[in-house]
Amino acid sequence: ITILSKNANLVKEGNFEVRNNINTSDELGLLGSHFDKMLDYIEKNTKELELKVEERTAEIKYKLYYDELTGLKNRESLKQDLKKEEFFALSLIDIEGFDDINELYGFDVGNEILIKVREILIDFSSINNQSIYRLNSDIFAIVDKNITSFISYEKVLKNILDIFKKEIHIDSLNIDIHLYITIGTSIS
Repeated sequence: ITILSKNANLVKEGNFEVRNNINTSDELGLLGSHFDKMLDYIEKNTKELELKVEERTAEIKYKLYYDELTGLKNRESLKQDLKKEEFFALSLIDIEGFDDINELYGFDVGNEILIKVREILIDFSSINNQSIYRLNSDIFAIVDKNITSFISYEKVLKNILDIFKKEIHIDSLNIDIHLYITIGTSIS
């Protein structure tokens, strides 16, 4: 009984790894065996619960810092990333008339367009070593940490405008459309 009592107190303090190891065939042995099985069950469930909490925490962190549709970093990530930088260029890209696209073609087509824009911007940014963010429905951001001069950045902005002069194919409708964008840039 002393072993069971001592181990029950250890369990009460959160130690689920303790076992009784009472190897008798009497009632105390049976009670000790059931106590150990109960601890095995509690320990297993605690580990499973901790794993689920870790997974859920990772999901919540992802949702906090990443856009669900595009998988790009979001506004919160941008805020955090910019706090770490001293000199950078921030360009905001706004798709003109995007609300009209959603009304005319529906949200599924609007989402398809946003994903196409993400692909275009990822291709562009990978060549120029920039970071891409989706800030809200139709506004994307490009952060360039490697800016060398204000004058040279004008060429980067022209290149962004040029990539959007090409038509974008909408697979679900089998049509090509032009997107018009506005770019605002701040160099800090």
